[in-house]
Amino acid sequence: MEIRQLRYFLKIIELKSVSRAADLLHIAQPALGLHVRKLEDELHAQLLFRHSRGVEPTPAGKLLQQRAIAILEQVEEAKQAVRDFSGPPRGLVSIAMTPSTHPSIPIELIRRSAAALPNVQIEVREAMQTTVVDWVKAERVDFGLVYLADERPDNIRIEDLMQEDAVFVQGRSDEAVSSTISLAEVCHHPLAMPGLPHYLRRAVETTGARQGLKAEVRYEIGSIATILEMVERNIACSVLPFGAAVRHLSDGRILARTIVDPELRITMSLLHSPRRALSKAHVMLRAFLAEILASEKLPRRTLMPVCAHDLAHDAPPATVPLAGRRRLNKAS
Repeated sequence: MEIRQLRYFLKIIELKSVSRAADLLHIAQPALGLHVRKLEDELHAQLLFRHSRGVEPTPAGKLLQQRAIAILEQVEEAKQAVRDFSGPPRGLVSIAMTPSTHPSIPIELIRRSAAALPNVQIEVREAMQTTVVDWVKAERVDFGLVYLADERPDNIRIEDLMQEDAVFVQGRSDEAVSSTISLAEVCHHPLAMPGLPHYLRRAVETTGARQGLKAEVRYEIGSIATILEMVERNIACSVLPFGAAVRHLSDGRILARTIVDPELRITMSLLHSPRRALSKAHVMLRAFLAEILASEKLPRRTLMPVCAHDLAHDAPPATVPLAGRRRLNKAS
């Protein structure tokens, strides 16, 4: 089976005529018919119905049509990927992130890309974790940047980039509170959390269950912005990644406390489809992301070894700000 035979076959089905396909392909009709017969002999199946109005694919022909389209798309992607590596990076790179992502990450990613990749267009989308995973699987975006707890999505390539502590967030209070809080105490506060299977909810419930604890999730809220507003108004507390709450913390609108006994760790991971070839632009964007995570002042994060080759300038972990401070401390 040859690539050109698949192209010929698809053109015949598109035009519903061997003679019209032969004219368009600039090939003699008997020669084109011979290519079809060779395919049928090799596959031991009839591929086309011939009738007075032209030709139609048989069930076997429809199956080959679907596979041939996918094969030719992969061939074109492979050609484009090789061309990209032989010249300056170009094209569109799309990445989807969750609302929990630290706001400096997409901003710094765009800034670095604009300076180093002038011919590359960066598209950043935002959606909840399950939607980001679906987009990556459907190849609607090139990359997905998400937090994961214990779950590992199927049929997708996962690169763990960093681990960090989730933090307990609560409204401001005149009473002094410690900078840490046990998971048992967290479970006694009324919480506003996303519903299952969201990674934050899963992390709280599965970690609590190991300790014989059950969280009091009073409000199931699918919007991080709404959760933060509820926390600020002292309607409920929550458990969030530091990045999701950083703006509210820096303005002194809410407090963050490190969860201990046990710690609640979440993993930031980069997702992409195993069927999609990575161009030079994709590879460079992924390297920028690893460098950003190595240099940004993120709380108590541990960089994962999968990106060790990109993290030559690793910085020491920062510390979650103590509850009760008016401003967010800068990490050293």
